[in-house]
Amino acid sequence: MHGPFVFSTVCVDQVVPLHRPGAYGLSRTSAEEVEVVDFSASSLREELRFHAEEARYFWFEVALTAHEAYRLACDFYHSPSPKKASGAVHPAAPPGPGWTCPVCHSHAEQLVPA
Repeated sequence: MHGPFVFSTVCVDQVVPLHRPGAYGLSRTSAEEVEVVDFSASSLREELRFHAEEARYFWFEVALTAHEAYRLACDFYHSPSPKKASGAVHPAAPPGPGWTCPVCHSHAEQLVPA
């Protein structure tokens, strides 16, 4: 995962490619603790821009497919660094087959907060 970056739409536009899926982390308070981990199946840049008013720092990783973006988000959520906030929630998978976390093997309906 790349980051942390200080969040601004200018920074997002400079470092995140257009129209690519990917995973991301957000923090409102600290560059050392992630509060939100999620992914975009189609446009990571647009997803990040949607959060411009609520985040102070962000991390990201571009993917080739929506499934890869979900796997990257899961890996980031389960990684020990950076620390995840106590209220951070496992990235939710879209309904359907093939959306299983590669780390904890949970499905969308089984996910609980960290």
